Amino acid sequence: MHEVEQGQRSLITSPGQPATNDGYDNENYDLIVYRGDIIRDSRLGSFRILDRLGNGTFGQVYDAMWLAPQSRNEINVAIKISKSYQVFFDSSTQEARILEYIATNINDDAIGYTATYYGSFEYRNHRCIVLERLGFNLFSVLEQRNYRGLPILLVKKVLRSILTVIKGAKDIGLIHSDIKPENMCISADNQKIKIIDFGASRQLDDMRNFYIESRYYRAPELILHLPYDYKIDIWSAGCVAFETFVGFPLIPGQNEAHMIHLFNECLGPLPPEMINNSERKHLYFDSSGNVLSMSEMSEANGFEPFTFNDYFTFRVFHDTIRNYRRQPRCGSQEYIDRENFIDLLDHMLVYEPATRYTVEECLEHPFLNV
Repeated sequence: MHEVEQGQRSLITSPGQPATNDGYDNENYDLIVYRGDIIRDSRLGSFRILDRLGNGTFGQVYDAMWLAPQSRNEINVAIKISKSYQVFFDSSTQEARILEYIATNINDDAIGYTATYYGSFEYRNHRCIVLERLGFNLFSVLEQRNYRGLPILLVKKVLRSILTVIKGAKDIGLIHSDIKPENMCISADNQKIKIIDFGASRQLDDMRNFYIESRYYRAPELILHLPYDYKIDIWSAGCVAFETFVGFPLIPGQNEAHMIHLFNECLGPLPPEMINNSERKHLYFDSSGNVLSMSEMSEANGFEPFTFNDYFTFRVFHDTIRNYRRQPRCGSQEYIDRENFIDLLDHMLVYEPATRYTVEECLEHPFLNV
């Protein structure tokens, strides 16, 4: 049943012209929604739409007030409404299954750092997922600060939150596989960072897809099409931690070839064994295992050459952390924290997954415990 409170009709879906799904959807297969619409589900209750929070490839996210059956009080929630197109509906249904699995099985420490999942339902050929309403994401916070990083004490808090969720997911056989600042949101009480968007999550025994993780945070084994496990999340977490502190991505590759180029510049040469075992080595390396120039890569990979302006004064990330916005009267604890931070990232950003830190080793590191 689809009800609208009279006098409050204000279109918030764009474009708003009916085009598909018997006129309920626009040309992009997104449900056409008005401010004040009430969406009812026989099991979960009613949802009064307040505004749109965002949209993406999968569909749209709305701010809503939820009135559950036998409840007198509304709860502010986020409702994620998939496109009706079958592939997006199926993907959203799979995400709902994963969220249900996480809510039922993940440990108590980790559940506190994930958005609360209230349930899902089907509405007019769309999958609707109901989640805790959270605040700004980490990328938005950095953007509002004009890309000035956060104090190192907050970096510790963010990184511990991410690692706690990675460990909880790993313990129940899951990889998040999309750790990035846009998927870290501040809780409504401003006390916690919570991890969202498990739509790309996969089970530890399902490693067939290499095109996962957002590019800036993509682990080298994925780019090289080598075996991988949950430690791709460790790599991503290290990249996010660096960005949280300095405000800019560590490896802002414009494509995967550029990522390889920046790996080599920022972190040093990739190990010969990884190169030799990669089915894609001819795209990025010469016969001696040396990284191709960007012009050679553009020819091998079929993309147009581009200009890239590096924004770091120091190429080695150690020096960036040591010197970033350092105050003349910087105390000894700040110095210790920065050195511990560098040491932890050195172990999280190891090329070989086998020698990259485990999540347990990360959580036990002095940076997160001093």
